[in-house]
Amino acid sequence: MGSDRWGEPKQISEETFLKRKRDGFPVEYRHIDKLPPYILSQLQGLDSLIDLALDTKDEEWFRELVDRRNMIF
Repeated sequence: MGSDRWGEPKQISEETFLKRKRDGFPVEYRHIDKLPPYILSQLQGLDSLIDLALDTKDEEWFRELVDRRNMIF
């Protein structure tokens, strides 16, 4: 965590998390560190491709990659 890459979770304080939860924002609990290694490597590969799609401004490819990544979760 703590990376500035697209799709990477950003660290927030517990206080901020609880405040957002109380304010009605949807919260999501992910335990990425408990995923099997082959899934983690797929996610890392997809994240790299998503970064590349953003850099090249290829919106269709970007959407395709994001959809593929969302299928994993």
